[in-house]
Amino acid sequence: MTTKTKNMLNSVIILCMIATLSGLLLGCINRLTAIDPLTETLNKFNTLSGTEGTFEMLNQNDGDILFFAKSDDEIPIYAFSSKGGGGFKGTVEMYVFIKENKIFKILQGNNSETYFSKVEKANFYENFYDIDLLTAEDFSTASADLVTGATRTSTAVTNAINAAKIYYSDYIAENGSTDGGQN
Repeated sequence: MTTKTKNMLNSVIILCMIATLSGLLLGCINRLTAIDPLTETLNKFNTLSGTEGTFEMLNQNDGDILFFAKSDDEIPIYAFSSKGGGGFKGTVEMYVFIKENKIFKILQGNNSETYFSKVEKANFYENFYDIDLLTAEDFSTASADLVTGATRTSTAVTNAINAAKIYYSDYIAENGSTDGGQN
């Protein structure tokens, strides 16, 4: 074996060792810094709701309800991460907060919609605030004033909010259950 070949072989071995050590180091860092999606959602619920209490996750991945939690406040807040189909670019995720049978806060979650600014400028969420969810009909695109120029985005938002409303009125308010009727 020539000196040149030995040098190339040594270089390849050293590069392989560096790559292996780098991979191990990155793997360790990832394990130490990875955030569990459940924990991340609970943290978002706490931050976004403005509540003094903390949230306990009660259910997740139940159809259009991605996550559902309840705060430990004296008057509990129910927080939903729900999805609604029919958007311009597909499904949207919305955070819906309910207190005393009424929606008091709605925020957008993960989505790829391009028309959310129109929805927010039109104060579209106002269509859903302060309505008694126990006596209200399910929300539909016919009952909400859809936003001109963002019809499909506002449709998806309505569908996501309706998913939270139905879950709340069917399982929590009427039955006192929090498991989506699974028990």
